[in-house]
Amino acid sequence: MRTPPRPLLVLLLALDMLAFPIGAGATHATDPHSQNFHALGESFEPASFLEPPPLRINSDLAFWGRLAFEGSYDGFRIIDISAPGNPKEIADVACNGNQGDVAVWGNIVVRAVDRPQRLPNNDLSRACEGVDTDAVVHETGFEGLQIFKIDDPRSASVANLVAAVPTDCGAHTHTLVPDLARNRLIVYVSTAGSATFAGPTPYGTSCAAVHPKIVAVEIPLASPAAARVINNNIPASERGCHDVAVHVGIRPPLLVGACRPEAVVWDISDPANPVRLYGVPHPVTGGTWHSASLTWDGKLFIVGWEPGGGSQPRCQATGADLGGGLVQTDEMKSLFFYLAANGAPLGRWTLPRPQSPAENCTIHNYNVVPLRKRYVLVHGSYQSGTSVMDFTGPANAFEVAFTDPLPLVPTQLGGVWSSYWYNGLMYESDITTGLRVYNLSDRVTAGARKLDHLNPQTQEIVLE
Repeated sequence: MRTPPRPLLVLLLALDMLAFPIGAGATHATDPHSQNFHALGESFEPASFLEPPPLRINSDLAFWGRLAFEGSYDGFRIIDISAPGNPKEIADVACNGNQGDVAVWGNIVVRAVDRPQRLPNNDLSRACEGVDTDAVVHETGFEGLQIFKIDDPRSASVANLVAAVPTDCGAHTHTLVPDLARNRLIVYVSTAGSATFAGPTPYGTSCAAVHPKIVAVEIPLASPAAARVINNNIPASERGCHDVAVHVGIRPPLLVGACRPEAVVWDISDPANPVRLYGVPHPVTGGTWHSASLTWDGKLFIVGWEPGGGSQPRCQATGADLGGGLVQTDEMKSLFFYLAANGAPLGRWTLPRPQSPAENCTIHNYNVVPLRKRYVLVHGSYQSGTSVMDFTGPANAFEVAFTDPLPLVPTQLGGVWSSYWYNGLMYESDITTGLRVYNLSDRVTAGARKLDHLNPQTQEIVLE
């Protein structure tokens, strides 16, 4: 069981068996997979969907050196990945608030909070003691970014919440940009939109049904406790952005937003004040973009969407009846490729293996393998698992490898939140089971660049 959030950093002494009775062994080695896709190790973390919260739902990943940081709806974990066949959790930070996506820079960890939190005495210094507000009455509270300083991940006493930065409509996702010339980090905060008006909060923020912007937060590296909003109104699209990605190595550096309903591209030569270049409409009427990434040479960007909100089976056989007058289309289970210079469409790739009506599925979070002269992408797509796709010829992209687990029993929400390539291996964050590591035995990724760190939505070097 987890200890209360003071001290924040706790070591797991025993396996938490709160909810799903899923075995912790090499269970996924027997999942259906291509012959070149090999299961290595797993750091098991069972989910809990129990109400009232805190919920434990594993979310996104970031990497620094030989450590993986896995977010969750009630905190984040630090995992030693130096032995990929036996990744070891070394710390568990308890801090409520979904979605819990994480980014890392050195000993600074940034976490996103997208559900209003009722804090003791409205005290932002106690932002890890929050309780989810009542979603029915749309009570306001703290939501935005939580910023931690972690000097030694193996110590149980030195992880500190140093700042909580409220942002309008919270932080559904966030993207970190190193601005080292000014000794700071810029974090772009995105929201998925607000269904109802939530009004002003005790922290000077507000939220409305229409949220056509992203927000920039500055974190001074010398004093992360002084983090603050420095641009509260970066014009985005009609209903804001779900996710954004940056490439700061190219010239000009670009920000690409999976926005609603457009994909938007900005010049971020001044990262605090992005300049919009153009927008790309969604190819499906009523569709909205979800995730974005760029190639390492900066020439293409990739966007996908999340029909059904991630909880519905949207990867069924083309033409299947989805209910409510909806029919499964190829576009619902596709990634789209565009020329970064002007947004010209170059092609799309469609998931080749239909999923069952019992499996929640869309193409979710992904990154591009750091290669020269070849485009390869690793994606996690809920209950369709993880797939590796070659789009060097974007009009004729094809799948290289996959693992595709059987449907969860009993039928439930689950699957792979995100899958990323990092230093020769693939890492999955699974909603219900935690972190898994895989190896690909295929020449398609030969020569992939090793990195000191990886925030998957941030690219810092150019590979051509």
